[in-house]
Amino acid sequence: MTHTSFAVLAALLAWAAACPAAAQPLPAPAVVEPIAADVASVRLAEIERERAALLAERGAQEKQCYQRFAVNSCLDEVRRNARPRATELRRQEVAVRAGERRRVELERQARMDEQDAAEARSREAAAQRAASAPPVAEREAEARQRQADRAAQQAEQAERARAQRAQAEQSRADEAAARARLAAEAPAERQRYEDKLRAAEERRQAQARRAAEKAGKPQAQPLPAPP
Repeated sequence: MTHTSFAVLAALLAWAAACPAAAQPLPAPAVVEPIAADVASVRLAEIERERAALLAERGAQEKQCYQRFAVNSCLDEVRRNARPRATELRRQEVAVRAGERRRVELERQARMDEQDAAEARSREAAAQRAASAPPVAEREAEARQRQADRAAQQAEQAERARAQRAQAEQSRADEAAARARLAAEAPAERQRYEDKLRAAEERRQAQARRAAEKAGKPQAQPLPAPP
């Protein structure tokens, strides 16, 4: 194994030993303030950019260490120098994600509170309706009274309809009787009319005779009798 390969292997082992300590989760702050989704997204993106820059800078420094004789000590120093900043970025990331979780928890709690309030209002309204409703016996009596009123109204309507039908039938019967009476009286009326005409003619002839006798004139010829 060459000296360079040995140095690379040593650097990788040192990096593996340092990573678990750097990746240890940090406790969230005692008081966590909620963070809006858009604000959290922007801050996490900034943290990722800073972390990428830090890793790039450390990688460049580690690369220079392989040009030195004391490779391991150089690598350890580079990682010690980078660790505080990496820890700070991790702490900031934990805080942001804790704020996100707090916001989600508050939103969920607000929805649950609103649902509980709506259910409470519904129960209160139901209780008020039940309290203001009349007793069962009174409601049953009112229902029986309404049923009796409907039955009486229906009977009255049926009686009124029957009376209207009877009146209509009587009107039709009266009209038929009147027509029959007129038909029966028509010949007698014609006879009385003709009798009046004959009587008038006779009176006219009598007057003409008397006038002729007075004047010494021949008697006027009578008019022919009506057909």
